[in-house]
Amino acid sequence: MDNIGFVICNGESRSGFNLEMLRPYGRIYGCNALYRDFRPDVLFAGEQKVIDEITAVGYDGAKSFRLPGDKRVNLDWGYPSSKQILDDEGWACGPTAALLMCQFWEVDIVFLVACDLFSKTGLHNNVYKGTDCYRPADGGKGQPTDPINFINQFRSVFVRFPDIKFYRVTYPDLPHPRDWYDNSNVWSITYREMLQMIKRSKIAKQ
Repeated sequence: MDNIGFVICNGESRSGFNLEMLRPYGRIYGCNALYRDFRPDVLFAGEQKVIDEITAVGYDGAKSFRLPGDKRVNLDWGYPSSKQILDDEGWACGPTAALLMCQFWEVDIVFLVACDLFSKTGLHNNVYKGTDCYRPADGGKGQPTDPINFINQFRSVFVRFPDIKFYRVTYPDLPHPRDWYDNSNVWSITYREMLQMIKRSKIAKQ
């Protein structure tokens, strides 16, 4: 029986995908403005503008915020004993969520959903682009983000947890990062392949 975790990133490949389909199969961690559309088991936010927005709307779900001006992260997972202050790697939200999932939950498989990294359009790849707290959808500031920091930070997670299998879920025609070729515990797959895998697994949500 595999314990499954999902880290929901905000790449455009998840547009139109019903994240509720994943809920019965594992614990779900989400990033930044995901709360606008979906309530994950734990919401992670690293940018101060997004943190301010989440706080202003009174989001009451389990969450983790990066502490401003401090190399620490505040965990508030919905019950008093869960509140902790941890050292922060200073990573982007997605890799931070993956790291904390692997540290705090007994997972065998982690799906990195919408971890696109690359752009199919030549423009910034984010489902929330052009909205509050995010870069414009087009124009000079709409160019794709260089994914190298994301690639390196996720790779650090793969190296730290060699016994956990990681599946990057994205478009079928986006390349697998070359810098991950030497990591034998990570693969790039499609949404269809992810659904086939989880439906074959026994439900093991904890």
